Amino acid sequence: MKELTEKYIANFNAKNVNETLDMFYEDAVLKDPISTFKGKQEIRQEVERIFDSCETLSFKADNIFYDNDKQVSIIEFVIALDLTILTGTDVIEWKDGKIKELRAYLNLPNV
Repeated sequence: MKELTEKYIANFNAKNVNETLDMFYEDAVLKDPISTFKGKQEIRQEVERIFDSCETLSFKADNIFYDNDKQVSIIEFVIALDLTILTGTDVIEWKDGKIKELRAYLNLPNV
């Protein structure tokens, strides 16, 4: 579980869309504070939007917690998208080595 979580972090941090998406089930769900994305195609569009929205991206885990029996990992992170710094937590449910559901909780700047 720890290795899979670290791989996800590395792929996202490298802005590697294909490697990041390869880690998701076809029918995976991605939830963030604003929207829910269902299936790889919707998730791909959101990940590409995030990657395209910034020149530089830094996704760093402060802590990684995992439960191999429940196939769940939690990442406490700081993400920098150019000059925007966000802190948050990702809760990832795994199944057979792939992401079944990812729930992202983060502080969003006031708009």
